[in-house]
Parts: sequence; C-alpha cells; structure tokens
Amino acid sequence: MDITPETPWDSTPDISARIIAAISRVSSVLRAGMWEFATAEHLNPTQAEILQLLSDRTEGVRLSWLAAQLSVSAASASDSVTALVSKGLVRKARAPDDGRASALWLTDQGKELVTRMGSALGCADDAAAALEAQVQGQLLVGLF
Repeated sequence: MDITPETPWDSTPDISARIIAAISRVSSVLRAGMWEFATAEHLNPTQAEILQLLSDRTEGVRLSWLAAQLSVSAASASDSVTALVSKGLVRKARAPDDGRASALWLTDQGKELVTRMGSALGCADDAAAALEAQVQGQLLVGLF
C-alpha cells in the first residue's frame, strides 16, 4: 500500500475560513487573559466585561443598554451590576436625562481597575499598535 504523507499545504482552507480561524484564536487568547485577570481580582468574566463597557462613558449608561451589549437578560446584568456596586467599582445614580431612571458609571476604583485590566491585556494592544495606520483602519472596518 502506497501512502503519500500530507504536507502543510494539502487541504488548506480558503482565506475566509482562515480569517475566521485567526479571529477565533485571538479571541481565545484575549478571553483566557481576561479570565485570569478577572479571577485574580475576584470578578467573574461578565463583571469584567461590564467594567470595560463602562470605561470612558462619561454620561453613564442604562442597565438595559448593558444587558443588550452583553446579550444577557436585564436580571442577569442587574445581578452583576449589584455585585460591582457592592465592591465599590460601579456607581448607580439617577440618570441625568431622566430622573425616573438609573444610570451607571465607574467609580475611581473601577477606573483604576480597568486601567490595570488594559495593561494585563497589553500584548493585544501592542500588536494592533504595531500595524501601519492604513492596515489598522482596514482591519477595523473589516472586523466590523
């Protein structure tokens, strides 16, 4: 029986499949890094993601917006927000545009934690920053 060994180029998927595989690999690395950071800070991944979503939002956000961004129910988002408020990382107050509604902001402690979170995942930022500006723009458009 004559068996020909496979080479790395045999059965190579088309470029769109390779792009999806590459995005998946990057996502796995970022998720693992976030999980490690969140665990060390006594957060779950949803809580860490909420902190990231609140970062740089000066107007405050509604719980319903957070739930939509996370693709979770309002009740699930509320549980995570309650935990973050009790840890002193998130502040909940009346929304400036509607006194009947609540809005959420990062506290100073929450902002500091988000800064450290960004540093923990700095390898991804470094890799993106190393790309030429035109490539960065094309990549951003392509990913969206």
